[in-house]
Amino acid sequence: MLRMRFNTLFVPTALIFAIGCAVEGTRWQTYMGTAMKAEKEGRLAVAEELYLAALKDAESIGPQDPRVTITLTGLVGVYISQGRYFQAEPLIKRSLAIMEKNLGPEHCAVAVNLQELGRVYYFQGKYAEAEPLLKRALAIQEKATVPDRCAVPVPPDQIAYTLMALGDISALQGKYAEAEPLLKRSLEIREKTLGPQHVDVASTLDSLTALYSRLDRYSDALEFAKRAVTIREKISGPDHVTTARSLINLASIYSHQANYMEAELLYKRSITVLEKNLGSDHPDVAIVVANLGSLYISQGKYSEGEALLKRSLAIWERALGSEHPYVGRNLQSLGRLYRHQGKYTDAEVSLKRALAITEKSQGPAHPDVGGVLSYLGTLYYVQGRCKEAEPLYKRALETQEKALGAEHVSVASSIEGLGEVYLSQGNLGEAEPLLRRAHAIFERALGPEHPDLADSLDSMGSLYYAQSKYAEAEESSKRAMAIQEKIFGSEYPGLAPILEHYAELLRKTNRESEGAKMEPRAQAIRTKYGTPKPTKCPKESK
Repeated sequence: MLRMRFNTLFVPTALIFAIGCAVEGTRWQTYMGTAMKAEKEGRLAVAEELYLAALKDAESIGPQDPRVTITLTGLVGVYISQGRYFQAEPLIKRSLAIMEKNLGPEHCAVAVNLQELGRVYYFQGKYAEAEPLLKRALAIQEKATVPDRCAVPVPPDQIAYTLMALGDISALQGKYAEAEPLLKRSLEIREKTLGPQHVDVASTLDSLTALYSRLDRYSDALEFAKRAVTIREKISGPDHVTTARSLINLASIYSHQANYMEAELLYKRSITVLEKNLGSDHPDVAIVVANLGSLYISQGKYSEGEALLKRSLAIWERALGSEHPYVGRNLQSLGRLYRHQGKYTDAEVSLKRALAITEKSQGPAHPDVGGVLSYLGTLYYVQGRCKEAEPLYKRALETQEKALGAEHVSVASSIEGLGEVYLSQGNLGEAEPLLRRAHAIFERALGPEHPDLADSLDSMGSLYYAQSKYAEAEESSKRAMAIQEKIFGSEYPGLAPILEHYAELLRKTNRESEGAKMEPRAQAIRTKYGTPKPTKCPKESK
């Protein structure tokens, strides 16, 4: 699931304080004051028009005048809010160049521009380029002195903002151990200086929610997400853009916990708020649309999920370009969908493109690369291409375990996939420890009634069947069926393989009539959803 990070600092005000620019009673000030008010109220088209008028007025004074830089950064903020990230980039670079020339590279006003350029790169998916800019901004702010490097002392919240932004960028690059202390320090500063109910505190809580969700620390994530939503709704109101962004994080946690009804309601509420405030083609809208699409796929609602994923993909490719990390994640979700539908060629094309994008944008050691590799391994496995699946699962496991730790559910998914490859090949000695390890992780991390645990139970049932442990196999199959039916109902597509495995067990244990009842039910489910039976891998010769 995609989660919201990196909220805004109100940059024109920050720059005015940093530079010490006082121009009372001027036409430029009138334009700027009205523009900032319109921006805060969400009237972005009006704000853009006023900032452009202010820029024209400032440029008439001189191209290097500090008012030019302040106006440029205000315009950048509007473009970022509108999702016009590539139009924002040359403006903030121009502002930064003026600042460095007029004030020197170590002035705290330069740090504000570095923050904004880092933010632009963040939205463009250029995380490695954003990180050094934010580190430089933080270094400037922490050693800024008055009056040689700053007109006034750097407000603590500006430092907190930079810490939060740097924490977000670190987390997105898979540097979780670096991200957590940065975000905790940001939260500590903001709670101390602004109070625990301030909206900027909610911003850091959103970032910590995203980090802890990524690390499977869902109890911590849920606590922070609920607190952020409470603050947003109280201060900003239930229909504010920032409230919707906090709701997306909360919905993502509910989705992971298989609380699909609650997650769907929050996603739909967020879409309504974001579309009303930002328009239907904004990249932020695409985030929640993609998340809802993935939710529907998990529920077996394939046609609804496909439409939403294709919509979000079109928005991102248009706004962010065809190689943005979000495009890669969307293609990964589409690959998963096409695999379920038996559209294996489409699935392979989507997943290979997702892998290329993710490796290029995130680097080959990023855990998201491991996620795509695991999906591609599963695609090959269901086609009986175990020789191709095995090295993909191994590489995925190595990447994910190094970045996420040995007990993460993503690691368990790759372990399970590798175990199923060995099981399909008849290599029970290697399959058993892997499947048992994956099952233990799923049960510890997700609880006894999660749908991912049901899949693991089905794998364990197949292992027991291969070992002629029929009582254990039956117990696993029955428990897997009970979980799936309780959460999704009796026609969920994920039930088909469980029913087929159970039917085979029943026949093996001389219960032909019972097994005969299971097979038509499984076939009806496959027919309804268009999901083919997987092809078995050839047994390894001994």
